[in-house]
Amino acid sequence: MREKTHVSEEEMKALFPHQEVSKTYLESIRPRILKRCVLIVLLWGFRAIMVTQFPEYHLASDLNQQLLDAASVDSMVNIRLSMVLLGSAVYLYSCYKNLYFRSVNVAALVIVCCLIWSDMELYLLASMSNLSNPSLAMVAFRLIPLALLIQNYRDIRR
Repeated sequence: MREKTHVSEEEMKALFPHQEVSKTYLESIRPRILKRCVLIVLLWGFRAIMVTQFPEYHLASDLNQQLLDAASVDSMVNIRLSMVLLGSAVYLYSCYKNLYFRSVNVAALVIVCCLIWSDMELYLLASMSNLSNPSLAMVAFRLIPLALLIQNYRDIRR
Protein backbone atom coordinates (compact mmCIF):
# COMPACT_ATOMS: atom_id res chain seq x y z
CA MET A 1 0.00 0.00 0.00
CA ARG A 2 2.80 2.44 0.84
CA GLU A 3 4.48 1.94 -2.54
CA LYS A 4 1.50 3.29 -4.47
CA THR A 5 1.19 6.65 -2.76
CA HIS A 6 2.86 8.60 -5.55
CA VAL A 7 0.47 10.77 -7.56
CA SER A 8 1.53 11.51 -11.11
CA GLU A 9 1.60 14.98 -12.61
CA GLU A 10 -1.32 14.13 -14.90
CA GLU A 11 -3.39 13.01 -11.91
CA MET A 12 -2.57 16.23 -10.05
CA LYS A 13 -3.67 18.29 -13.06
CA ALA A 14 -6.93 16.36 -13.17
CA LEU A 15 -7.48 16.82 -9.43
CA PHE A 16 -6.57 20.52 -9.36
CA PRO A 17 -7.42 22.05 -12.75
CA HIS A 18 -7.82 25.51 -11.20
CA GLN A 19 -4.15 25.77 -10.26
CA GLU A 20 -2.90 26.67 -13.69
CA VAL A 21 -3.89 27.52 -17.22
CA SER A 22 -2.61 25.21 -19.94
CA LYS A 23 0.89 26.26 -20.91
CA THR A 24 0.23 26.53 -24.64
CA TYR A 25 -2.89 28.63 -24.15
CA LEU A 26 -1.23 30.88 -21.59
CA GLU A 27 1.71 31.48 -23.92
CA SER A 28 -0.72 32.58 -26.62
CA ILE A 29 -2.63 35.04 -24.38
CA ARG A 30 0.23 36.20 -22.14
CA PRO A 31 1.23 39.17 -24.36
CA ARG A 32 -2.35 40.52 -24.30
CA ILE A 33 -2.61 40.03 -20.55
CA LEU A 34 0.71 41.77 -19.92
CA LYS A 35 -0.23 44.70 -22.18
CA ARG A 36 -3.48 45.12 -20.27
CA CYS A 37 -1.63 44.90 -16.94
CA VAL A 38 0.79 47.61 -18.03
CA LEU A 39 -2.13 49.77 -19.16
CA ILE A 40 -3.92 49.22 -15.85
CA VAL A 41 -0.83 50.22 -13.85
CA LEU A 42 -0.34 53.29 -16.06
CA LEU A 43 -3.97 54.34 -15.58
CA TRP A 44 -3.77 53.86 -11.83
CA GLY A 45 -0.46 55.71 -11.72
CA PHE A 46 -1.91 58.58 -13.75
CA ARG A 47 -4.91 58.68 -11.46
CA ALA A 48 -2.70 58.70 -8.36
CA ILE A 49 -0.68 61.59 -9.78
CA MET A 50 -3.85 63.49 -10.62
CA VAL A 51 -5.28 62.95 -7.14
CA THR A 52 -2.11 64.02 -5.35
CA GLN A 53 -1.01 66.87 -7.62
CA PHE A 54 -4.43 68.20 -8.61
CA PRO A 55 -6.79 67.43 -5.71
CA GLU A 56 -9.33 69.90 -7.04
CA TYR A 57 -10.27 67.31 -9.70
CA HIS A 58 -10.80 64.50 -7.23
CA LEU A 59 -14.44 64.22 -6.19
CA ALA A 60 -15.21 67.89 -6.52
CA SER A 61 -18.76 69.01 -7.09
CA ASP A 62 -19.99 71.71 -9.44
CA LEU A 63 -20.20 73.96 -6.40
CA ASN A 64 -16.42 73.56 -5.88
CA GLN A 65 -16.91 71.70 -2.65
CA GLN A 66 -14.51 68.87 -1.91
CA LEU A 67 -16.21 65.68 -0.80
CA LEU A 68 -13.02 64.59 1.01
CA ASP A 69 -10.45 66.66 2.86
CA ALA A 70 -6.79 66.62 1.80
CA ALA A 71 -5.60 64.44 4.69
CA SER A 72 -8.18 61.76 3.92
CA VAL A 73 -7.25 61.77 0.24
CA ASP A 74 -3.52 61.48 1.02
CA SER A 75 -3.95 58.56 3.40
CA MET A 76 -6.35 56.82 1.00
CA VAL A 77 -3.92 57.24 -1.91
CA ASN A 78 -1.02 55.87 0.13
CA ILE A 79 -2.98 52.83 1.26
CA ARG A 80 -4.31 52.14 -2.22
CA LEU A 81 -0.91 52.56 -3.87
CA SER A 82 0.57 50.01 -1.49
CA MET A 83 -2.32 47.67 -2.32
CA VAL A 84 -1.73 48.21 -6.05
CA LEU A 85 1.98 47.47 -5.73
CA LEU A 86 1.42 44.32 -3.68
CA GLY A 87 -1.48 43.14 -5.84
CA SER A 88 0.40 43.82 -9.07
CA ALA A 89 3.41 41.89 -7.83
CA VAL A 90 1.28 38.89 -6.87
CA TYR A 91 -0.69 39.05 -10.14
CA LEU A 92 2.40 39.28 -12.36
CA TYR A 93 4.25 36.57 -10.41
CA SER A 94 1.24 34.31 -10.72
CA CYS A 95 1.04 35.03 -14.45
CA TYR A 96 4.76 34.40 -14.92
CA LYS A 97 4.84 31.15 -12.93
CA ASN A 98 1.30 30.07 -13.95
CA LEU A 99 0.63 29.23 -10.33
CA TYR A 100 -2.99 29.68 -9.22
CA PHE A 101 -3.36 32.29 -11.96
CA ARG A 102 -7.09 31.73 -12.33
CA SER A 103 -7.68 32.20 -8.62
CA VAL A 104 -5.44 35.27 -8.42
CA ASN A 105 -7.31 36.79 -11.35
CA VAL A 106 -10.65 36.27 -9.62
CA ALA A 107 -9.26 37.69 -6.37
CA ALA A 108 -7.99 40.78 -8.21
CA LEU A 109 -11.40 41.28 -9.78
CA VAL A 110 -13.18 40.94 -6.45
CA ILE A 111 -10.82 43.36 -4.69
CA VAL A 112 -11.04 46.00 -7.42
CA CYS A 113 -14.84 45.67 -7.56
CA CYS A 114 -15.06 46.00 -3.77
CA LEU A 115 -12.90 49.13 -3.76
CA ILE A 116 -14.90 50.72 -6.56
CA TRP A 117 -18.19 49.79 -4.95
CA SER A 118 -17.15 51.17 -1.56
CA ASP A 119 -16.17 54.46 -3.21
CA MET A 120 -19.43 54.56 -5.13
CA GLU A 121 -21.44 53.85 -2.03
CA LEU A 122 -19.65 56.28 0.27
CA TYR A 123 -18.88 59.23 -1.95
CA LEU A 124 -20.38 59.08 -5.38
CA LEU A 125 -23.99 57.93 -5.13
CA ALA A 126 -24.98 60.82 -2.88
CA SER A 127 -23.46 63.44 -5.16
CA MET A 128 -23.25 61.87 -8.63
CA SER A 129 -25.48 64.51 -10.20
CA ASN A 130 -23.36 67.34 -8.73
CA LEU A 131 -19.91 66.08 -9.76
CA SER A 132 -17.90 68.20 -12.16
CA ASN A 133 -16.72 66.83 -15.50
CA PRO A 134 -13.11 66.32 -14.35
CA SER A 135 -14.40 64.38 -11.34
CA LEU A 136 -16.51 62.21 -13.63
CA ALA A 137 -13.41 61.58 -15.73
CA MET A 138 -11.63 60.43 -12.57
CA VAL A 139 -14.51 58.00 -11.96
CA ALA A 140 -13.98 56.68 -15.50
CA PHE A 141 -10.32 56.12 -14.65
CA ARG A 142 -11.58 53.70 -12.00
CA LEU A 143 -13.85 51.80 -14.35
CA ILE A 144 -11.47 51.36 -17.30
CA PRO A 145 -8.98 49.19 -15.33
CA LEU A 146 -11.91 47.12 -14.09
CA ALA A 147 -12.98 46.50 -17.69
CA LEU A 148 -9.42 45.48 -18.58
CA LEU A 149 -9.30 43.05 -15.65
CA ILE A 150 -12.60 41.57 -16.81
CA GLN A 151 -11.06 41.08 -20.27
CA ASN A 152 -8.12 39.25 -18.67
CA TYR A 153 -10.56 37.08 -16.72
CA ARG A 154 -12.50 36.25 -19.86
CA ASP A 155 -9.33 35.33 -21.74
CA ILE A 156 -8.12 33.07 -18.95
CA ARG A 157 -11.46 31.28 -18.57
CA ARG A 158 -11.75 30.34 -22.25
